[in-house]
Amino acid sequence: MIIYIHGFGSHGYGSKAKVFREYFHSIRENFIAPSLSYVPELAIQTLTELIKSYHGDVYLIGSSLGGFYATYLSQMPEVKKVVLINPATKPMETLSRALGDAPNFYDDSSFSWNQKHLEMLKQYDHYKPNYSLELEKFFLLLQKGDELLDYLDAAKKYEGTKLIIEDGGSHSFDGIKRHLESIRVFFEIDGKNKNSNPKKELYSTKIYKDILAFALKAHGEQKTPNGLPYSFHIVSVANEIINSLSTNSISYDNANIAIACALLHDVNEDTQERVDSKNIEFPENNIDVVVNGVAALTKNTSLPSKQEQMKDSLKRLKQMPKCVQMVKLADRITNLAPAPAFWNKHKRKAYVDEAKFILRELGASNKYLSDKLQGKIENYEIDFVRDEPDCKIVDNYLVFFADDKQLILDKSHKNYLKTFKAINRLSEYTLKEYDLELFTKWENKEEIEVYKNRVGISYVVKILNIKNLLDLNKQTDEKIDKYFTTILKGEDVIF
Repeated sequence: MIIYIHGFGSHGYGSKAKVFREYFHSIRENFIAPSLSYVPELAIQTLTELIKSYHGDVYLIGSSLGGFYATYLSQMPEVKKVVLINPATKPMETLSRALGDAPNFYDDSSFSWNQKHLEMLKQYDHYKPNYSLELEKFFLLLQKGDELLDYLDAAKKYEGTKLIIEDGGSHSFDGIKRHLESIRVFFEIDGKNKNSNPKKELYSTKIYKDILAFALKAHGEQKTPNGLPYSFHIVSVANEIINSLSTNSISYDNANIAIACALLHDVNEDTQERVDSKNIEFPENNIDVVVNGVAALTKNTSLPSKQEQMKDSLKRLKQMPKCVQMVKLADRITNLAPAPAFWNKHKRKAYVDEAKFILRELGASNKYLSDKLQGKIENYEIDFVRDEPDCKIVDNYLVFFADDKQLILDKSHKNYLKTFKAINRLSEYTLKEYDLELFTKWENKEEIEVYKNRVGISYVVKILNIKNLLDLNKQTDEKIDKYFTTILKGEDVIF
């Protein structure tokens, strides 16, 4: 299998990825170009799992930051050879220029690139190929016209490897098509006889791309609880499905159904769009399975409690093919990342108990995913105590900051979560729509007695009235009214 690793802020559908995908598929070679998280640890984790899950030799092509990752991953015994295209050799230094809001070149969104991410890169910077067998693993493609990186740094680091240096060009490496045959020969891939004995793709990259485009448009600017673009979540769920294909093989059609449902699973529940046979492109013989699968993955919010909604969804999922059931396992695997800071201990324990229930009901649908979910459950931090640079995160209080003022919430209160969400969303909404900043940040604090100038709901009312955005006697903005009504109901959560 050949894996293309994209650069900083890029994605698996960039121009080079497209060239490689078309070429290797034309000679019937397994090729994937996953869209990776901008968080280095998550990107390396995804790539490591992909490599380990494939039963066979793996070849890597890394561009820019992807070349840095590929060099680190080349130590894995599964990785046989590596092609590096204008690779980053000192990303801790070069990417320090990108601190702050960095662009995502796939959907024109942005993400926050900070010092923690630079620190993460350091742990992958300890490997330099320096033995003859290791040097034979590498093929280095450089262009002197690289406007972002000094090609001499890479030439020095990989001295002794197979090397091509071209005059001119750019960081993107102009004219990569000219080197496709050289890369094939370096990988020792026989491209001549594949058509007589073709290998079937694990899944359709075209279907993946078409469905992802629809899902991204549907979710728009929606964010995850951690503030990441929602594409991060749905792509992560799809990647879990893809990871499972090499270990627990399913049919080509079922793989496409599972991946489509993974990318679409939250559309009906969280957006204004609806998944039906009229608005998604999918083979006609299986489109009803996808539509019904997404419907089964969607909770019925007319039921009175979340527990009943989950039981109802799982009941409907058990009537669907296993390729749809496994999406729920992949979804919960992805969601069992470290909990958002505002979740209290009771919320985290309930979430783990719910994961156990999902595993009991649907675990038989896919062994790889059920085993991975079991591991996530066992390692989930329910007590959730960890140190941060400026404070210690504990299960006590959460503080909203506004200059020299602090609005403090009691996390143990039963209405805490609804109140927190209402305040947070109100703050985001007023900033976006009216350029009015209620609070600058929020975080957990252990000792609230150190804070002065505490404020309550009266502070929120005062700030909103600066622009006449709140009048309890007459509605001026439906969303503000909705958020503030929820805050009023949770008034006793606020200190």
